Amino acid sequence: MNNSNHKVSRRLTLEAFADRLLQLIPQVMHNQVKQERNYLARGLITLPQLWTLRQVAKLGTCSMHTLAQSQGLKASTITGLVDRLVKLGLLKRFTNETDRRAVLASITPKGRKIMQALHTEHRQSIMRLFQHISPEERAMYLAIIEKIGQALAALPEQNTDVSPGKKTVSLDYSPQRPRHRRGLSGR
Repeated sequence: MNNSNHKVSRRLTLEAFADRLLQLIPQVMHNQVKQERNYLARGLITLPQLWTLRQVAKLGTCSMHTLAQSQGLKASTITGLVDRLVKLGLLKRFTNETDRRAVLASITPKGRKIMQALHTEHRQSIMRLFQHISPEERAMYLAIIEKIGQALAALPEQNTDVSPGKKTVSLDYSPQRPRHRRGLSGR
């Protein structure tokens, strides 16, 4: 890390730090995604769909109710996400044999293959991204990310459900170029 940049960053106020981070994160994410050719990078699935796919892979066969609760979303929102993943052949949906009212979801072999490919590509991308960073700086980065993760886990849960038809905010946090953008799914 450049020492002069490190000294300047130590003098940033929390507000200035937040403003700079809001400029940098979208740039870094955009440049990282340009390096990848997976379902997410090509726009074939959205981030909420990826999170849903990951959660089903983690939980195994699970009810729509359990899936909605684990994601902090309404059942109707999860139903829409699962519908799109079923159409893509990444999840399958079926009724519980013992309770016909319960709808279950599980990941398909194609879904598992996509998840493995995403993991492999993300890992390679991270290795390319951090190959020019010293082991000490990587350790510091991990410690900071872990600390942020712990702080976020300790916060009370917010309502994360954005239903269709509700206004969404721009993903471009750059203060000098306010623009109207559509919601996360582009619909």
